[in-house]
Amino acid sequence: IPAARPDVITMANVDSLRTKLVLQGANIPASPEAEERMHQRGILSIPDFIANAGGVICAAVEYHGGTQ
Repeated sequence: IPAARPDVITMANVDSLRTKLVLQGANIPASPEAEERMHQRGILSIPDFIANAGGVICAAVEYHGGTQ
């Protein structure tokens, strides 16, 4: 789960990944070329805007005064 900073997965290190799934937790953790290489290798990469969608929705509801 790359979540600390952008561009941590690049063409320089993408082939060292030993996983079937990358769950992105930060903005743009992989370069476009690394994304393509992951796809070629059969590594599923879940974009940050999908992986974080629940948190964004919850924050918006709370901001507008919503509760459980």
